[in-house]
Amino acid sequence: MSSLNIISDHLMTLKNHFEKYFPEDIVQYNWIKDPFSENPLPNFTTTEEEQLIDISSDSSLRMKFSSFSLLGFWSSIKDEYSEISNKALHVLLPFTTSYLCEAGFSAVAVLKSKYRSKLNIEKEMRVAVTTLLPT
Repeated sequence: MSSLNIISDHLMTLKNHFEKYFPEDIVQYNWIKDPFSENPLPNFTTTEEEQLIDISSDSSLRMKFSSFSLLGFWSSIKDEYSEISNKALHVLLPFTTSYLCEAGFSAVAVLKSKYRSKLNIEKEMRVAVTTLLPT
């Protein structure tokens, strides 16, 4: 395989990944941002439609939605509305996981700098990427 073919294949794969993470038609995900004003989409299953309708008509969930982040809200209703919640989390989580990867790479770059070179940085990495505050 020539270098040109390898580069072309790599660029096509990269393009497909970008299309997956940043679709052209982001209007299709408005139901995730506001499940109380959106109608079910044509590609929803019957169960997903029913769950979205149940969510949109529940006033206690409306209050919960206003006090949680998007990820927190969809995670909190995962047990009761599993199908629609999983669909929303599938869209939301790639950004979270890529953020954690980037934070990890940044932490490694700092820990493995010319000023501080250590062979075993497991404990330092744990501290660098945690969201817990010291007590």
